[in-house]
Amino acid sequence: MPERIVDLTGRLGVRETMAVIGALDLFLSPDTGPMHMACATDTPSVSVFGPSDPQRFFSAAGGPSARHVVARADLWCAPCNLIRKPPTECCGPEGPECLRAVGVEQVLQAARGVLAEVGGFAPRPAA
Repeated sequence: MPERIVDLTGRLGVRETMAVIGALDLFLSPDTGPMHMACATDTPSVSVFGPSDPQRFFSAAGGPSARHVVARADLWCAPCNLIRKPPTECCGPEGPECLRAVGVEQVLQAARGVLAEVGGFAPRPAA
């Protein structure tokens, strides 16, 4: 990474988390609360979905858009929406196939697409 990494895990309240997310050029996340924060602040985002239905749970206005993209596997069983009580075949240590099938390249391609849509990264002051 060309920039210094700052780990804020467990150190911020809701307002501070919203402020940090709102200042980002791009937010990558699974289907979580902070994903909804990115949508609320209109921070461009790529969200990985597994068993949950992005049409039902994705909070971007009107669902996914060019600024808020969903990365998910196109499987016959997905989305099953069996998040709280998944089928037996999805309970192993390797996790459900719908999450395992979403690869780094798919997320990277989605991130590149979102950044192209919004004009890339914001200019940074020279170090």
